[in-house]
Amino acid sequence: MITVDRALIDVLQYSGIECEIDFFCLEKSFTLDLGYVEIDYNLLDGADQLATFDRILFWGDFLHWKNYVLRDVAPRMVRSGAADCSAAVVDAWYQRLMLEGREDLQRKSIVFGSTIYALTATDLADGRYVAALSSLYANARLVRLRDVMSAGFAAQLVGDGRDYLGCDCAFFLKRREITVGDRPAPSGEVVVAFGRSGSTMLYRGFTERIAEMAGRRTLDLGWLDRTAPLEIDHRIDVVRNAAFVVTDIYHVAVTAMREGTPLLCFARGTAATDSTLSDKKKEILMSQHFARRNLVHQEIIHLTSSSDKTAKALVDQCLETIRDQNHQRAISTGLRRHVDRQVKSLHAAIFG
Repeated sequence: MITVDRALIDVLQYSGIECEIDFFCLEKSFTLDLGYVEIDYNLLDGADQLATFDRILFWGDFLHWKNYVLRDVAPRMVRSGAADCSAAVVDAWYQRLMLEGREDLQRKSIVFGSTIYALTATDLADGRYVAALSSLYANARLVRLRDVMSAGFAAQLVGDGRDYLGCDCAFFLKRREITVGDRPAPSGEVVVAFGRSGSTMLYRGFTERIAEMAGRRTLDLGWLDRTAPLEIDHRIDVVRNAAFVVTDIYHVAVTAMREGTPLLCFARGTAATDSTLSDKKKEILMSQHFARRNLVHQEIIHLTSSSDKTAKALVDQCLETIRDQNHQRAISTGLRRHVDRQVKSLHAAIFG
């Protein structure tokens, strides 16, 4: 996610301390163009490459969740020819990202913004995985996971009484003003972004009704449009200037919360937690930051759609939530305090 990668640059830059950074990935070398800076990601061939660094930072994502490697990374690397078989990918993952058996490297490590919220007892039946994960977490300088479920799991695995709750890395993204000539005028529109829950038509119809009742037009954010990745600043600015945002995309929800824009987040209440795109991560995000009122389950939208009376009642409830300034202020204030504390902890672990 571009906002996550950009947030790393931002959180290090406003530390006020100069440092040299090398970026690594497991699959292949590539360059990520962020518009104002380019990041060169180098292929991590082995754990020994990390030995000369002062700190090793694992930044965001599902890097230490076994299912992510088994169901996403390994099949992709085998298809691309980057690996001969899934077993080879898994072994490489244990060596290079779990730092298995390398306590010297684990002690230099910082794990921030990652998630293992979908961990199950089945995962815990794998002795190799539990030993590697527990060792990394126990030895690392700092482990701050992005959600309360993951933090709770880490506390149980390690049992050392540390605070494991962090936040999503994208909350560190610094507000970057785009040039005046390119800036969209404050829209006051209902900004929409769908594409993650498989119910886009249902969501669009319901959102149009909300917008109509609010006396506003809708504007499609185009968040998942891969043809113009450098337009991310424009999209963030549109979110910042929106009357409110309606989305089923996790990082659009994160962006709206960070920018202080009222939000309705749609998600499937019955979603499984077997992939990185599970709707449950949105439910956890909204709940842990005191925004549970702003989460609307797909099933409720569907059930109320057959009756004008019940549909109107749900619309009224949604509008009441986004118009509640005290509620919005409490979310923004609580989030800012939490993120500020996380910045201090992260800087202390990196530079201390």
